[in-house]
Amino acid sequence: MKDALDQVKTVLAGKDYGARLNHYYLTGESIIASDGRMTAAVPFKAPVECVVAGEELEVVAARMPANPALELRTNDETGALTLVVKAGRLRGSIACLPPDSVSFPTPPPEVARIALPGSFVAALKAVRPFIADTSVHAWGLAACVRAGRVLATNNIVLIEGLCPELELPTDAEVLIPCWAVDYILRRKDGLTHMALEDKTAASFFWSDGSWMRTQLMAGAYPPAVDRLLSEMGETPFPIEKAFRGYFQEVVSASSGIITIEPGKITGSKGVAKLECEIDLVGATEALHFNPLFIADMMQVATEWDPSLWPAPIPFRGDGVKGLIVGRKA
Repeated sequence: MKDALDQVKTVLAGKDYGARLNHYYLTGESIIASDGRMTAAVPFKAPVECVVAGEELEVVAARMPANPALELRTNDETGALTLVVKAGRLRGSIACLPPDSVSFPTPPPEVARIALPGSFVAALKAVRPFIADTSVHAWGLAACVRAGRVLATNNIVLIEGLCPELELPTDAEVLIPCWAVDYILRRKDGLTHMALEDKTAASFFWSDGSWMRTQLMAGAYPPAVDRLLSEMGETPFPIEKAFRGYFQEVVSASSGIITIEPGKITGSKGVAKLECEIDLVGATEALHFNPLFIADMMQVATEWDPSLWPAPIPFRGDGVKGLIVGRKA
């Protein structure tokens, strides 16, 4: 039981919005949890079917071995249900609700499933750091899945993770919200299929029988994204290991704009300034970046062309490519 709870407990709503959003549904074959935006289920066989308070079940389960015995008891006078969790000398009792007291959205069985290649999870992982924390557009808070690729942007870096084996209709665009991306990445092993319900919801399926259904973000990525990526130039200059290391040292000690110029990287924090003398092949003038937006790019990029500044700077890495827009001094 502990393993099953660990896989779905992040889905429960953090506040008390009612039984459907902070209770687990034990079906006898699985445990289901939902926060209203996303619903997830993992296999869990038990001789009970009930809806039980999430926090209380987690507290009791944490003090039990991995698979304690479960029993559902009914009060003969009131009909009230109690879930009894027991192992050895330990016994926990939790008041619960009947299974028909709430309803949870489930993947519609009639929707066709789309096979997900292993490169899909790799692409999601690569672009996740670039999904914006805040955005005036809903699509900015999502990973954009298209045939053969996954896109994300934090408004400074636009990145494309490549998964050429992913087959979708040419015009299909799936905006997976960041919370669903995080759930997929926590359960990355065994992901096999996706099912789309128009543009409103998507479901994901794992080889062990688990599934997750999520709302999708509304809207669409602007056409300029395709134009920028299609016009992206070559990236002839490697990002050397030494440069990447010193760049991270300067970033970690800075709170303001990072300046990269021929022969030097400069950062600052308050009245302090940190400089590192190191040559950057391809840089012909000073480049100014917010390190919060490009530090993650430096972790995935292996080559770029900084000589194009102040035009967008193209970069490429293992399974990714993209563009950086910096800041003028």
